[in-house]
Amino acid sequence: MRELDSGFILNEASYAADFLPVYKKLGISPHRLLQFPIILPFQVPFKNGLSTTFALDSGACTLTFSSISALQAVHAGVLGEDPVRVPQHRTRVEMTYISENEEQLKLSEEALTTVFEMMVSKLNSVITAYMVISKDYRVYPVAAEMFEFGSIYRLIDPTGWHEVTRGIFLIHWQVPFEKPELAPALHGRIVLYATVIERGLNPFVLTEELNLSARRQLLGGAYREAVIFAQTAVETLLSGVLAHAMVEEGSSLDAVNQFMQETAFMRRVRNEYHSRFGGLWNPDRSETEIARWYAKTYGLRNRIVHSGYRATRIETAEALEAAQAFQRYILDLIKSAKTKYPSLQKFFFDGNETDKSVQQP
Repeated sequence: MRELDSGFILNEASYAADFLPVYKKLGISPHRLLQFPIILPFQVPFKNGLSTTFALDSGACTLTFSSISALQAVHAGVLGEDPVRVPQHRTRVEMTYISENEEQLKLSEEALTTVFEMMVSKLNSVITAYMVISKDYRVYPVAAEMFEFGSIYRLIDPTGWHEVTRGIFLIHWQVPFEKPELAPALHGRIVLYATVIERGLNPFVLTEELNLSARRQLLGGAYREAVIFAQTAVETLLSGVLAHAMVEEGSSLDAVNQFMQETAFMRRVRNEYHSRFGGLWNPDRSETEIARWYAKTYGLRNRIVHSGYRATRIETAEALEAAQAFQRYILDLIKSAKTKYPSLQKFFFDGNETDKSVQQP
């Protein structure tokens, strides 16, 4: 216990002199301390040992910062040679929750997650303040997915400094793994499709790229970006589909471009697709794919862009799911309109019209 304790800044040696007076000043009588150490994906150049404490409705949260450096190997693209090693500077944060009674802290997985997320929220207030004051654009608010996948946690009884329990807290499931090698047939398909992309033969590649980017941002904890990418994927799909349909109906590209520029996106959604592809396009009709997309993706994107709303992980996951479901619905309508708009089919479906991913023409 003492070996682990020495690895913490808020420990038995420092508690009585450096931290307990702060809690007493706030009118807090610590009953238990719950600690999570994490490493940020960047450096915040605070003085080693800097601490800040947030008073809560009951208890407190103390954040203690320290700098760490590790040598990172730079191979310059050549393996086998001794790599150059350069220092990588990052910041370690001890997040400590101070409870005043037994009922405040029950160590279920749900309770640990709740406390962890609350302290990350306080940490983000400090990071954002540092960003704004220092103008350091290399740092950013963090989410659980940006940390290592696990962290030690320990529960301390500060009376006599007794460790009640310790364990490993699984922060997320993004455990590093090696991908299996691709089948030879896929190698050739990828090389061929690179030519399709290079020549711009399928304008809907961007839609699929945005969908995948949204999922990557979600996995990385960048929730705002994930929602924006997901909504942009829907918009590029809808705009591209309508443009191709109008051209196939005889409109010139200039006329199509002018129409797109002069007609608001939601006005197009409400008025331009039903007559061409059928289906339900009124977002006010509940329990439809368009209504779910309108509420969970489009609406959330607007809150993020227009009012700076910080989406949660659950909201972001629901936004991506609703966007994907709406796109699948759109593709079903496109497939049903194959005799009316045959040129659209080659962009989305294979010979059996079963593959709802972007296809090469």
